[in-house]
Amino acid sequence: VYNMWQAQNEKLKLLNSIDALTGIPNRHGLDVVFETYDSPESLAHVACYMVTITNLKEINQTMGHVVGDQMLKDFSGILESVGDAFGVVGRNGGNEFLMIVNHGSHDTMEYFIESLNQQLKEYNEEHSNAPIQIQYAYILNEEAHAEYFSTLLTETYNKLHP
Repeated sequence: VYNMWQAQNEKLKLLNSIDALTGIPNRHGLDVVFETYDSPESLAHVACYMVTITNLKEINQTMGHVVGDQMLKDFSGILESVGDAFGVVGRNGGNEFLMIVNHGSHDTMEYFIESLNQQLKEYNEEHSNAPIQIQYAYILNEEAHAEYFSTLLTETYNKLHP
């Protein structure tokens, strides 16, 4: 009986960690990842990438939430397909997404951004009525020297939303 409850509890934890709309980790799921960076040493070479879909509100207002939700699903699929080779991706909430890279450098991040932009260009050519427009920022902790993951997140957020 204990094993059955334990298995159900694990399943509930997993479900609480996955964004229901997009199928990628949600903020709760990302928090579990963030907790693994529990020392300045573990954060030393981490890069944090944050991206927001800038035209989601407009799409929701003009074309409806069904189209906006599809845009979120499509973007998260693109982000995951490109980002999985670089690190952990997830939905931070609303129109905001994150990627955490263990060994981030400017070259790595620029290659990722170039790859993501290429995928978005192809997507937008096929979806010209509702193209995905993004704004992003990233921070390398070897330059920021954050001692806590929350500090790195805040600095990335502030860079994205000055």
